Order: sequence, then C-alpha cells, then structure tokens
Amino acid sequence: MLTKIGFEALRLVYSLLLLIALPALFIRLLIKSLKLPAYRQRWLERIGINPLPQLERSLWIHAVSVGEVEVAKTLIPHLKIQHPGLPIVVTTTTPTGSAAIRQSKMADFHCYLPFDLSGFIKRLIDKIQPQALIVIETELWPNLVSCASANGPVILANARLSEKSQAGYAKLGFIMPFWLNQISLLCCADTFSKHRFSELGYTQTLETTGNIKFDSIPVQERQHNDSPSTWIAASTHAEEEAIAIRVHQALLQQQPQTQLLLAPRHPDRFDEVFQLIKVSGLSHQKTSQSNGAIAPSYEASIVLLDEMGQLKQRYREADIAFIGGSLAPLGGHNVLEPIAAGTPTITGPNVRNFQAIVDTLQQEQVLTIVENEQALLHALQSFFERPAPFQVQVESAQDRLLSMQGSARKTAEAIQAILGES
Repeated sequence: MLTKIGFEALRLVYSLLLLIALPALFIRLLIKSLKLPAYRQRWLERIGINPLPQLERSLWIHAVSVGEVEVAKTLIPHLKIQHPGLPIVVTTTTPTGSAAIRQSKMADFHCYLPFDLSGFIKRLIDKIQPQALIVIETELWPNLVSCASANGPVILANARLSEKSQAGYAKLGFIMPFWLNQISLLCCADTFSKHRFSELGYTQTLETTGNIKFDSIPVQERQHNDSPSTWIAASTHAEEEAIAIRVHQALLQQQPQTQLLLAPRHPDRFDEVFQLIKVSGLSHQKTSQSNGAIAPSYEASIVLLDEMGQLKQRYREADIAFIGGSLAPLGGHNVLEPIAAGTPTITGPNVRNFQAIVDTLQQEQVLTIVENEQALLHALQSFFERPAPFQVQVESAQDRLLSMQGSARKTAEAIQAILGES
C-alpha cells in the first residue's frame, strides 16, 4: 500500500509539472520543425485527438522511432498470425518513425503517442480499445503504463536495461517495484537486462526471448567491387562527420581512389553536413542529384547520402562501414545491418544502446571497435592494405547472426500466453 501511495503521489507531481511544461513542449516541436517540417504537423494527435475510427478492440504497439519500428515490423507478422481478426494500432513519437511505419503498411492504424498526461492517454485508449499495449524496448512513461495497465496487459518487447538506466531507476527506491509490476510481461533482449529488471523489484512474468533485431535483418552476400575503394560512415552525428572527412583526407594520401559515402543520422542535418563537405575542398556529390545511381558509378570523393531508405543497399555496395553515434557519446547505432549485408564493420566505444549486441559480437571477435579518430584511420588503412582478414571476420559474424535468430517468434508466443490468461 505504501509503495502505491508513493507512486501515485510521484505521478501526480510529475503530471502537474508536465502540464505546466506543455506550452514549452509545443514550442520545442515548433523549433524542431524549422529543420524537419513534419514536427509542426498533426499536433492534435499529441493531445490524444486523432482521425482514427472508433475501434471495438485492437492490439496497440508503441514504437518510439525508426529503430523501434524496425523491431515492430519484425514482430507484427507473428502477431497477425496469432490474432488474425485483431486490428493493430502502432503509435510512434517521431516523424521519422511515423514515416517508417506508414511506408511499411504493416499497421492497420497509426497515430502519434500523446504527451504523457492521463487525460490524453485515456482519450486514445477509449478510441482504440486495446486488448494489450506492447511497448517496444523500454519506454516507461508513468501515465502511459498506469492508464494502459488499468485497461489490459502491458508488455515490454525486446526490453533492454543498461547499467546506467538501472542506476537511475534505482534512485526511486521503494516506488520503483510498484511502477514496474504494473507490467504483465517483460520480454528481455538479453540476460543482463533480465537480471537488472529483477534487481529493481520486478516480480511478474520475466523472460529472455532474445533480441528481435537479430531477426529483422536478412543475411546477404555483399556486392563485390573490383577493388576495395569505398567506405561508408553511417548514422553519424555532429562532430563525427568532421572526423570522417578528416580520416578520409588522410586515407587519400595512401589510397587516392578511395571514396567516402557519408550518411548523417538525421535528415534535418543534410544541408549542414553538405556545407561541411564543401569546406573540405574534396570533390562531392549528393545522391539526390544522381538519379538513384549506385555507389560505384559516383565519381566524387565524398558522396552525401541525403535520401531516406538507402542504407541497406549502400551497405552492400561499400567495402567497409563505420557506424556513428559511437565516437560521440550518444550510445551508438545498429551494427547488425552492415554485418548482415556482408560488410566488415567498425564502431566506436560508446555503444550503450546496443551493448549486449556489441558484447556478443566482440566475444566472437567479429566486430572492430576503435577508441578515437586515429584508431579509426588505422583500422581503415589496415583494411585497404589487407582486406581478407576483415572479410573472414564478417563471414563469421553472419554465421553468428543466423544462429541468434528466432526471437520474434519466441516473443510472440510469450505475448500469446499472456493474452490467453487475460
């Protein structure tokens, strides 16, 4: 009882502060829209007013952005087999996530998740009548969890919990177990996360079903070029583009025909990064200006990938890949896609968002981790001088990926068991 009172008191304070901050949240959307206009659209959905029809029942999946949508897209076919007559509603938070789920056509209905105020959340629940809420990964918003759990089971799929996040949640003390135990099922991506949730006081159904991201990427053979000459720096952030350009300039001293494909993480930074490329003095080109020509046809030294949906194909065309968000202290991005494409892969040390995946691949010695700019240059120089060991490395990594698939099916079976009980 004490834990419930403490949690509800904390939720009340949190809700009041969020309500006060509501104008600032809309101003923040407006500021973001200066770079990505989609942020100024569909604002009514942010307060729970949406164009969805009134549903009698549904299965609700929340996937914050593009990465979580990829997981959802892998899980949805299994859920549709189990529940063929149940409409699937997918909510996202970002415009890029929205575009990804709409483009996939895998959701029966889609809208933005409202801001985390009970009135807004309940408005959406009343509209879609969810049999359950499946949250992809770990979006533990207090009102979302409380309102949804009062309506039906709340399930976390592909749940991950880092040491840092565990330490943050642990500061809530005796309140945290009550918050967590409103969740009926936790499907963890790895055993480390399972132990951390348990240590925080979770006592409901807790399973390690594996990382669905291993399922979401088909293993392919790389499209071999005649000679190693192209590298891709993908999902980069501020400062990492400058690092990539400097490294490329140094590479050109030994490998004058080397080409860099540069793919910033966020579309709103394309123009900013292109200006940075111009300043380098190297020949440059945008993919949006080349009528969709494949990478080997480019003549420029640096090619900016300024169109969405290109990365999977570009990974297959490149000879080696560096994945950004990892030299900057941002937690890294998905290293599985280039590996699945048959491309040797390098990442920086800041990989907390994918720590379990990186640890697994590192144990198998099938992933190159560099600590800084100089180490990235050295790794690329080593590859261009002697690519064979790197190719053996990625082939071993692909074998490892194949052995770790099946998590989406296991997760769907665990969800089915909970829905059967409810």
